[in-house]
Parts: sequence; C-alpha cells; structure tokens
Amino acid sequence: MKNYLGSYLKSFQLSTLYVNQVSENTSAQKLEHSLSSSEPFVIGIIEIPCIKLTYPILSTTTDELLKISPCRFAGPMPNEVGNICIAGHNNANGTLFGKTYLLDLEDEIKLYDLSGNAISYIIFNKFEVDASNTSCLSQDTNGEKQVTLITCNNLKGSRTIIQAKAAI
Repeated sequence: MKNYLGSYLKSFQLSTLYVNQVSENTSAQKLEHSLSSSEPFVIGIIEIPCIKLTYPILSTTTDELLKISPCRFAGPMPNEVGNICIAGHNNANGTLFGKTYLLDLEDEIKLYDLSGNAISYIIFNKFEVDASNTSCLSQDTNGEKQVTLITCNNLKGSRTIIQAKAAI
C-alpha cells in the first residue's frame, strides 16, 4: 500500500487539486494564505470502501479547501490517539461526503497516514446535530483512536456526524 499511497499523493499536487475546483473569484493570495502552515498540505487519505470514496485529507479547513477535498477540522494527525475530525461538503452529485448518508453502523472507514500505514475504523455512531453544536469535536477518547466525519444535511440545515473507532 505504501507504493499506492506515494503515487496517489503525487497525483494530488497543488496544481492538480486546484484545476477547475476553486472558483475564479478566489484570489491566489487567499489560497497561498491557506497553505502557509508548516504542516504538509495533504496529511493522509480517507477511504470508505462501501461507498467507493477515496480522497486526500487536507491539513486545515477553509472555505476554499473544502471545495477541493475533505479537510481536518480538529484533532490529531491521521491514526494518532485522539479524535481526528474531518469536514467535507455534502455535494448533491455524490462527490466529497455526498454519499455518507448511505453509511451504517459497523461500516468501515480507512485512514492512511503519510507513511502509508492504514488503520480501519468501525462506525459506532451516526446522528444529526444543530449546525452550532460542536460537541463532536471532543478529544476525550480515553486513549483511543477515533475519526469523526462532519458534513451538512442540506435538507434540514443541520450537520450529520459519523463517528468511528479504530478496529485494533
């Protein structure tokens, strides 16, 4: 999988990610500011086999970056102890987190870190919250590795939250 990860990450160079993904009204200066962190731009890969979802995880969340790929909203790097919270748009065309409504308890989410190591996470909770509710960002995991997916429910004006624990 490490060879796959390396070639996959190379295919998501900055120029590739931004082509036709960000509106022409977005200034280069705003994008440059979004990427001025010391962290890598891509911090891992999220894969959800049952809905055929595979995307790079971007290191930080901005309106511009959310148009491109799921982004780390809070928490540690992929596969570290804590609750990595990943935000993604719920696109009506099924891209990004547009198919997460199909996920059920016990489905698998895989996260790959930059070393190519994968951990399977099993969904244990799926619920809706008011858009202002941030309780799902809690880092109180009792030393476990968790992932929380956050997306909008466009019909209700709420957020859909999907939580999973490492299967190890």
